[in-house]
Amino acid sequence: MTAYPLAGTHRFAKLGPALRTARRPTPLPAPCGEGQSLALAREMGFYPDGLQGDEALQTFTGHQLLPGMRPLASVYSAHQFGHGAAQLGDGRTLLLGDLVTVSGPRDIQRKGAGRTPYSHMGDGRAVLRSAIREFLCSDAGHARGIPTSQAPGITGSDAPVRREEIQTAAVVTRVAPGFTRFGHVGHVSCSGLPGELNAVDCPIFWRRLSRAVAGCDAAATRAIMLRRNPWVVGPAPPPGRSGDPARQGPVGPGAAAGRAAPLSITARAKRTWPTSRPTGTPGLK
Repeated sequence: MTAYPLAGTHRFAKLGPALRTARRPTPLPAPCGEGQSLALAREMGFYPDGLQGDEALQTFTGHQLLPGMRPLASVYSAHQFGHGAAQLGDGRTLLLGDLVTVSGPRDIQRKGAGRTPYSHMGDGRAVLRSAIREFLCSDAGHARGIPTSQAPGITGSDAPVRREEIQTAAVVTRVAPGFTRFGHVGHVSCSGLPGELNAVDCPIFWRRLSRAVAGCDAAATRAIMLRRNPWVVGPAPPPGRSGDPARQGPVGPGAAAGRAAPLSITARAKRTWPTSRPTGTPGLK
């Protein structure tokens, strides 16, 4: 039996090719298991022993792909160090596919999987020190009822990774209901890809993204997104629903016409990412 049954689908891939690039992982040399969350395995309905076998080790570290895995790296836009960055992305992370669990589908992701087209100057690797920190903190956050990704396991290697000092390499395997970001919407909008807006504005996208905002439905999440990042444009949610921008005041110059328009109209027309946040619209952390 495989450690993780996959649905054979990739929900994120349905959002459009402009948001992703297929990429095979770079195998971690001479891997070894460093830690597993047996409680998480039981919670998802898997046999805990499946985390500890050779198949799991080879899968976690990029030496093999299970049937149904289609690894990809996503691209997104955001603010970094106080400035707009038109193209960020998964520089060391690969999204593998949809995981079937007793509590519903989850995305499964591998961090430290090697370089991607969005690595820039990075080496695509994670280090054991930070992998252990993420492993422990995600488990603690989940135990306290905080919505967060969870890490079924971490694997390590003696392969050196250069940081402020030489560290050893590691891979964190993590799962979540979805790894969709607000920055994915921003990338489509500010890249001038109107053909992709239909995919991004689909209800499935906003339902998935709403999980990141506790207590908000899809329409409310979209309203928050437009209010805090008004250069992201698209059709307004259906009127009369919870979170409708019409009930929460204008979110841009075009709000009176029933459509959320960007404050930075010039930047939008030139298809460029604003160099700073518009006044009064802090970005989400």
